[in-house]
Amino acid sequence: MRRRSDLVAAALILLALGLAAGCGRKAAKTRAAAGADAGLTRPRVHRAPPGGSFEELAARLDPSVVTVKAGKAAVPAHAGIHIYPWQAPDDTALGSGFVLDEEGYILTNAHVIHAAGDEVKVVLSGGEEFYATVVGEDEKLDLGLLKIAGARRLIPVTLGDSDALEVGEWVMAIGNPFGLEHTVTAGIVSAKGRGARDLPAGPVKNFHWSFIQTDASINPGNSGGPLVDMDGNVVGINTAIDARGTGISFAIPINMATAVLPQLKAHGKVTRAYTGVFIQPVTPKLAEQLGLGRARGVYVADVVPGSPAARAGVVVGDVLLRFDGKEVDDASFAFIASSAAVGKRVELVLWRKRREVTAAMVTERAPE
Repeated sequence: MRRRSDLVAAALILLALGLAAGCGRKAAKTRAAAGADAGLTRPRVHRAPPGGSFEELAARLDPSVVTVKAGKAAVPAHAGIHIYPWQAPDDTALGSGFVLDEEGYILTNAHVIHAAGDEVKVVLSGGEEFYATVVGEDEKLDLGLLKIAGARRLIPVTLGDSDALEVGEWVMAIGNPFGLEHTVTAGIVSAKGRGARDLPAGPVKNFHWSFIQTDASINPGNSGGPLVDMDGNVVGINTAIDARGTGISFAIPINMATAVLPQLKAHGKVTRAYTGVFIQPVTPKLAEQLGLGRARGVYVADVVPGSPAARAGVVVGDVLLRFDGKEVDDASFAFIASSAAVGKRVELVLWRKRREVTAAMVTERAPE
């Protein structure tokens, strides 16, 4: 009898556990449904590379990464930000680049090729060396576009979406630091939207950059090489390092590069739009004073008389919230505004006297 009662007790326990599990699953489904009804979505999951390893990712991208030999150029030294190629013992400037398409277009940094004239060569991963034509340069974004002819079976990269990057996401860099060809390093996205305000004095101040910051190891010679996400898509162009410490590297977002590539291909240079406003960041304290609620947009510190902004009615003290439908801040405004088509009519959303107002501006070609 005791054995039978023990069996009955065990059966009751199992039944209770089964009911509890069923209730738990039902509750989970209910919570999931409630989340869906509330418009919530699952967190974005970044896939691992094929095979789930960095080895697979490196092997897949290796054929698309090239060495750029750019004649002989003097390499300047800067105490803060370094934005120069590696100078080999024979004074050849060495940088990196990657294949854009099967036609032979190669993307690199302008500072790698700027002083080389016609003496630019591209070395593929298999060791084949080709003279390259400099198709175009954009010093503002530090982009250089090359083209080689006669190469067979070029394997282009896949371009990703740098706007979709998240802080903490794994990334991998491939390049030629100190002439060590096809070096692979990995790290995470440390920050996004790093502008000139975040960097020490140096040549970076002259550029319209909004960097991706990463702790992937980058050194002179990595310039122009790809920064890729864990799907193998190029999300940035490795460009600069902060010499004050380790693990502070910067890459140009690929979306900024693709925005100007058509102009580089067609005209060899980039024509930018001009607005005529000088801006400063909106701090939390300033936002409170202006009744903004939170720090957003850019504060208009000055307006050039007779400029497109002046004709649109923009005045000192306005806060520019949106430009041509895009939200702006002090890291993104210069690029967004200058990338607008010349002669385009764009809508401005301004914060003025504690309310939103709109204005229309027609952009002009930026003076050289």
